Amino acid sequence: MITRNYKDFSTLLRSRGYTSNINKSQYDFLTDRGYSGQLMEMWSEYLSDEGYEGTLAEKSAQFIGFIKGLGFLFVGGEEGVWYDPSDMSTLFQDSAGTTPVTSNGDPVGLILDKSGNGNNAIQAISNGYRPTYQDGELVFDGVDDYLYTASIDMSSSDNMFVGLGLTKSATASGTQVIVELSPSVNTEDGSFHLRDNGAASDQFRSRGTVLAASGGGRIALDTPAITTVNSDISDVNITRWVNGSEVANVSNNQGTGNYGDWPLYLGSRAGTEQYYEGSLSQVIVRNSKSSTLERTSTESYLASKTGVTL
Repeated sequence: MITRNYKDFSTLLRSRGYTSNINKSQYDFLTDRGYSGQLMEMWSEYLSDEGYEGTLAEKSAQFIGFIKGLGFLFVGGEEGVWYDPSDMSTLFQDSAGTTPVTSNGDPVGLILDKSGNGNNAIQAISNGYRPTYQDGELVFDGVDDYLYTASIDMSSSDNMFVGLGLTKSATASGTQVIVELSPSVNTEDGSFHLRDNGAASDQFRSRGTVLAASGGGRIALDTPAITTVNSDISDVNITRWVNGSEVANVSNNQGTGNYGDWPLYLGSRAGTEQYYEGSLSQVIVRNSKSSTLERTSTESYLASKTGVTL
């Protein structure tokens, strides 16, 4: 067996449909990914291919540390991002990554992606456009703060999972984009966003070739919360949860096709409008639908980082 910490790895395997005993599940997990040979040989090769270094025990320990957070969502090679502002080692004041964030109030010009995909988010303009660090969160001013990535190729799937830990400002008003894939879901196929609609409900809006939306109630202002979303273009479904409870399950036509190859924006629409006023404690975007176990495990982690009791 790879580690004495059976619980975390066995939970990961169950979430992927491997329900035999731990050794058999691990063996099937590896052979399904094209590995062959003895279990420990396959495991060591897999860990090396994933970028872990050292002895088998050292590589296994690194892997378990990864999946204890939200890294378990990406062990199958799924595209996406995981931003964790509570991990100050991932935060830099400048977009080049030369000046670390060290204290509250520092600007954040770069946050490293912990998913393993290298989709770091930056703000290259100046400190005036950068969110600030405050007690493990990114704080956006609602005026001109935002972060963005290079284009992320999500075209392999028509499924999307999004998870956020957030606190909207008590003074937030109007339509505010919290996260958006593409410059605008209104016009760009294969895109989505999650926004505060400034009315009775927040909205997750997704577009294959047709724009569809889910409402489901507005998260209260000045109150820490978590929200998760599963979206499936071909199955014509968007389901959204807030603090672990389902608030929307709609079958609105999203057209056809997969998600696209677009930048991801945090805190605004393409850095030009609909700026978000509030904070983000966690951001997960994954180009795959999450199982119930994956979703609830994600929600537990988001809650622990956001100060939410489920």
